[in-house]
Amino acid sequence: MIICVIFMPVVISNINTDDYLDQQQFYCSSSYWAAEAPCQLAQSFKPTLNVLTRVSLYGWRNESPTNNLIVSIRNVVNGRDLTSVIIDNSDISKFNSNWFDADFPDISVVPERTYYIVWTTTSGVIGNPFFWWCYAKGNPGDDLYSRGDMWLRCSCPGWLKQELSDFCFKTYGYNDEGSNLPPGKPLIDGRIYGKSGNEYDYSFVSIDSNGDNVLYSINWGDGTEEVLIGPYPSGLQVSVKHKWLEQGDYNINSKARDVYGAESDWASLEISMPKIYIHNPIILQLMRMLERFPFFEKILKQ
Repeated sequence: MIICVIFMPVVISNINTDDYLDQQQFYCSSSYWAAEAPCQLAQSFKPTLNVLTRVSLYGWRNESPTNNLIVSIRNVVNGRDLTSVIIDNSDISKFNSNWFDADFPDISVVPERTYYIVWTTTSGVIGNPFFWWCYAKGNPGDDLYSRGDMWLRCSCPGWLKQELSDFCFKTYGYNDEGSNLPPGKPLIDGRIYGKSGNEYDYSFVSIDSNGDNVLYSINWGDGTEEVLIGPYPSGLQVSVKHKWLEQGDYNINSKARDVYGAESDWASLEISMPKIYIHNPIILQLMRMLERFPFFEKILKQ
């Protein structure tokens, strides 16, 4: 069997459950960047858990700011907040760097998709006392956190990515199976008429509502062993080769399963390996249309 890849936030209530450390970058190279109006800071990351509960951040404040710090989570750096929390300036260490928690309402996230921790302030003007976020300066070939980057938006017109540098952060979460929806029934496509002994390509694609990676179970209907392939990204079309050794009619059956075990319904495609093999592409196309749209056959018989 040959497989060929061809290459598609919900806020949930806080739950009394243990969360787990997921992503982190804890090294600070004595480097700091200030969040002061209108300057905003961000760090991108890719979670592996499907619920994000909180983040821990390493930084400090100077003097006694009259404003507070807003910590947000976004799936687009310049997009809307998926969740956020206001951190009172008294909860942030003065002059000395320390870890502090941003415990926002839990949200459902898609594992392996990029999200952003964003720092903004509630008010203030340039020059006012502000908040500092510690970061690590990376060197070429030495990216301390390879699953994300540091982002800045200050006097520049938009966000600028600082490759190889990363703010100090930790993310926490857990896997919630109850919020996991099954993938859609696969779409199967390929030749519905062929010749026994010849190998043909058939494509399979399913979209998962949570964006999870999916696996495909395939039963070729000829008594051969059912196969399981994947996982593949949601919406990615996968092509698999198969041949039927005997003449006859067969059903290809397939279902999709996400990486958390939720399964779709079975999908089916009827095919035929007749005694007479049709070479004419026009007749093949007509037969394909009659197979998929049987009401055409009724019209032709009238």
